Amino acid sequence: MEVLILLALIGTPVSVGLAWWLWCRRSLPFPTATWRKRLQFSGLLAASCNLLLYGGYLIYWSKFMYVPDFWKVRDACGTIGWCLAIWGLIAALLGKGPSSAFIAIACLLGFLLWIPVAVL
Repeated sequence: MEVLILLALIGTPVSVGLAWWLWCRRSLPFPTATWRKRLQFSGLLAASCNLLLYGGYLIYWSKFMYVPDFWKVRDACGTIGWCLAIWGLIAALLGKGPSSAFIAIACLLGFLLWIPVAVL
């Protein structure tokens, strides 16, 4: 179980970073890109936003973990995070570009970030 959590915590930022690196290195200028490249870019943004949302949630958790209604924050952030991960996965599968595999991996690992530990 700890391996899955560590894989999600380490693998998600690494795969998002590699996806950004490949995107910046190999992509055409955005105005001349096709619709599939733009779709892949939206998936890259969704995966990045999911990672930033989880980082913000961890910062909030470190400050307010003993608040009685804290579960509501995790529930709201988790709902948004799942939607972002689903959109990123769909965009990675339908989009075209060099970083599609890393975006899909980041989104699949992004799902693991929001699953409660008791379920795993």
